[in-house]
Amino acid sequence: MPSDQIKIESKLKTQQQGEQTINETYTLDGKETEFAPPGAQPGAKGKRKAMWLPDGRGAVIEDVVTSESPNGQVTRKTTRKWTLSPDGRTLTVDYYFDDQRGSFEAKRVFVRK
Repeated sequence: MPSDQIKIESKLKTQQQGEQTINETYTLDGKETEFAPPGAQPGAKGKRKAMWLPDGRGAVIEDVVTSESPNGQVTRKTTRKWTLSPDGRTLTVDYYFDDQRGSFEAKRVFVRK
């Protein structure tokens, strides 16, 4: 049986802010919780729901972040689908983004050497 929590530590490097460490914990029980969106503008509010895929093959994390802009309230929905290869060496993360600019997708593949 998979654990009901995943803890992630990542490093983000930008020209404006330099290197930042981001720590996040995902509780995979399918219940919506509030969270502080890392890297978001001050005052942004987030709601998150995370759950295991059938048979523990991966996880789905759904975030909805709301913030204020000069043109009013902005909402961005991000859905991430994480799947691990059967040999445990490749993690694939599919991203789905929806906001006022439209919808788009991205994918990251991490391979253990």
